[in-house]
Amino acid sequence: MASLMNKVMQLANSPKGKQVLRQAADKAQQLANDPKTRAKFDKVANSPKGRQVIRQATDKAQQLASDPKTLAKLQDVRRRVQGGRGGSGTGPGTTH
Repeated sequence: MASLMNKVMQLANSPKGKQVLRQAADKAQQLANDPKTRAKFDKVANSPKGRQVIRQATDKAQQLASDPKTLAKLQDVRRRVQGGRGGSGTGPGTTH
């Protein structure tokens, strides 16, 4: 699992990875601003099944957010992204 995370971090910090992430963010922004897409989302989110799914996801997110193991993993990822503890970024944890 750690080697997979390292590979993902290397990809995300590479020029090609940054380009792919930027393109995905641009596409997501276009979809979010499209009235037809928003109408579809609202229709599903306001249905009984949609409300149930949202409630379950919210409950699970709250459960994970209060789990010390999850918090430790998030902190580790944050340090890696910011360049600490062996990450490939140029954040506060690196010395150049």
